[in-house]
Amino acid sequence: MNISRFFGSTNREAMRQVRLALGPDALVVSSQRVNGGVEILAADPTQIEQGNGSEHEAPDAMTAADVMRQMGDLRGALESRMDALMWGNQLKQSSTAASLFQSLLASGFSTALLRAMLRHLPAELSMRAAIEWVRSELVRSLPVLSSEDALWESGLILALVGPTGVG
Repeated sequence: MNISRFFGSTNREAMRQVRLALGPDALVVSSQRVNGGVEILAADPTQIEQGNGSEHEAPDAMTAADVMRQMGDLRGALESRMDALMWGNQLKQSSTAASLFQSLLASGFSTALLRAMLRHLPAELSMRAAIEWVRSELVRSLPVLSSEDALWESGLILALVGPTGVG
């Protein structure tokens, strides 16, 4: 079973994302409030039914591979839950990290990227210094042109991606 994580500012927004991605019959595994909104873990019920056929076998006929797969699924769910708890504690300890997380999330950055990046945010930074730190981390991690002149090279194909109306 593949479990997907969805985040929205409200429960309604998160459930809308679940229905769009997995359909109206999505199986909600968990729902919890996190800093900045609601996080929902959900799975596609058609994947569960198709599976590997072991759902139609008697429970005592499960193979060792089935048991190991299920244990792996449980371990992944537990690790995700522990990560969320640790992340919540980190945000509670640093008001700068929490404010920065909410601000960047509202700007369209993904929760996964923000968690990975802000996990390494140096302690005791002012908000202005934290924003500069995030900027330098993004420049270091993402391909960035050193000069805008490269945008005007002859024969260059360029795609602008983003929400309608912001370009």
